[in-house]
Amino acid sequence: MKTKLLSIGLIAIALHACSPGTNDNAKEVINQTDMEATKADVVIDKDIANPGFKTAEELGLMVGFPPPEAKRVNRSNALMAPPYNRWSYLNMRTLYPTAGIAAAEKAVNIDREIDENISKLKIENPETGEKYDFDRFLKETYSDAFVVVYKDKIVYEKYLNGMNADHPHQMMSVTKSFAGLFGLMAVDDGKMKESDLVTSIIPELKTGGAFDGATIKQVFNMTNSMDFSEDYADPNSGIVHYGTVLGFMAPQEGKEYANSIYEFLPSIKQEKKYAHGEIFNYQTPKTDVVNWLTNR
Repeated sequence: MKTKLLSIGLIAIALHACSPGTNDNAKEVINQTDMEATKADVVIDKDIANPGFKTAEELGLMVGFPPPEAKRVNRSNALMAPPYNRWSYLNMRTLYPTAGIAAAEKAVNIDREIDENISKLKIENPETGEKYDFDRFLKETYSDAFVVVYKDKIVYEKYLNGMNADHPHQMMSVTKSFAGLFGLMAVDDGKMKESDLVTSIIPELKTGGAFDGATIKQVFNMTNSMDFSEDYADPNSGIVHYGTVLGFMAPQEGKEYANSIYEFLPSIKQEKKYAHGEIFNYQTPKTDVVNWLTNR
């Protein structure tokens, strides 16, 4: 289901665990010891094979000690494999190394003024024309949390799938917005200029690659030219190589990988068809360079 949301002066925050209604791949469960995936064992489980819109609890994921083999979540299936991400996105700290971010010394108080009309909204499925009530919409988009902030008030708030207001959740590329904000704060503080070349601050990227010759603004706007595919289904894509370098995915036998993100980024080539600034192309490693700039 695809939904278009138009808003003025309104922020809608939704956290999801994306998952298809029928998961053929879930019939194959990959056992993994630490970061090294071993040979796949085929384990058939009716809930996993046909999860529908069930919650992690309804699916019985990670229930019992030890959990049944077909319902175990580990690094081999936690990140991109439904329905296992129904559980993993709320429990990432048990699977991957994380670092806590200190809260502000003084919390910002946000008043709640719940608008019950939001829960009465009807959502039209653009593919079928069928109208869903809001609860069904949240369920069938695998929502874990849905919060609407209007001006300085929370006007709608709902949690599902075992989520609550204080529970950490995988944020995926929402973090790119924070990275961009920190970069612009560095510009505002006079620490760098958007017109500066990236390599004036990070000479390690002077390799003739995707960031050499690009301005900081172009990287902020994702318009620097980069030969990089975000196809997660392609084992030879840039994003799979990137995820392996970061430790999110198991390395493939016979392939060589960079030892760190700072070794990987200079190796990315420029897209030959385009000059820097010519087109927008959403590519994740550009945000890592924004973070590198800000930290440097």
